[in-house]
Amino acid sequence: MYKINYKILDKQVYEKKGGTYYCFLLSFPIKNPYELSFGTVESFDTIYVIKITENGIGAGEVTALPGYSDETIGDLWFIQNEIAKDICNLDNYGNGFKTVAFKTCLESYNSRWLIEDKQLHSNYAKICNKKYDLDAPVVKIKIGKSVDEDIKKVRNAQEHSYKIRVDANQGYSLEEALYFLDNISSNNIEYVEQLLKKDAWAEMRELRLRHREFSFLLDESIFIKQDINRAKQHEACDAIKLKLFKHGSVADTLDIAQHALKNQFQVVLGNGVQTVIGAFYEMYCYDLLKKNIMFNNYSEINGPLKIDGFEKNRESSSIRIASCDIMSLIKEMIER
Repeated sequence: MYKINYKILDKQVYEKKGGTYYCFLLSFPIKNPYELSFGTVESFDTIYVIKITENGIGAGEVTALPGYSDETIGDLWFIQNEIAKDICNLDNYGNGFKTVAFKTCLESYNSRWLIEDKQLHSNYAKICNKKYDLDAPVVKIKIGKSVDEDIKKVRNAQEHSYKIRVDANQGYSLEEALYFLDNISSNNIEYVEQLLKKDAWAEMRELRLRHREFSFLLDESIFIKQDINRAKQHEACDAIKLKLFKHGSVADTLDIAQHALKNQFQVVLGNGVQTVIGAFYEMYCYDLLKKNIMFNNYSEINGPLKIDGFEKNRESSSIRIASCDIMSLIKEMIER
């Protein structure tokens, strides 16, 4: 088992008729600061929700991420404790970051995913800015803060043979995005991701029409099926990025994936800011989707790789998470 470093900042226990619920407020130090256009992530601020009865166990996670959700980790912690007081009101809190921890906890409890001793694997796209992992056939480069510096960064990366994903996390205006694409080659660029603000649909269409040589991927713009419909209506992209935390549950993630595939979008899966529980459930989705010809098998289920103590297994471009390891982690947390 890997030895993940973490701190328990708060813990609440709720004895309910249907079982005991544990809510953990956690901090996971990461190995290196993770640079995004809207800020720098220095640790994963995470909540685990655990349900235990004599018949089984379920677990769910949410990790706060500005730019994707308006809620801070404090907001999310308050909401989880309010839900725990009255589980019947879960649906009143909507979907996405606010409810994903409870919904996946209940899904896993009902489906017995953590008891069946599953080992799941996923190919991943290595997240990096300056240091390239040469065993990864797809490398992701974060951009969106300085266009001229971003152009230099991408040109340097294009000297290597691997494919490249560039992700601005909504960091550019239309003028900056056009300037950026005008000054790089499309050679070995797999996707350009979320260059513009999440609701800039008309600008996305213009950008794509003027740069047909690139494939465009949307992430922050896509939370529900109606967003996929908007992307199709505006001809805004070629591919859709899915993240469990955005969509609210495993079932919802798979439903949105099928909707995207039905509408002839390529699908990329994976969240770079999550720990082992969220990643395990994304790998479950990956396992069900990977045979579809429109599904991109190089996922971004690599959040755990950033956590201090978690190491990539020796298989090239692969990450493995086992349910038995998650069960050991949960047991350790409850006993502390």
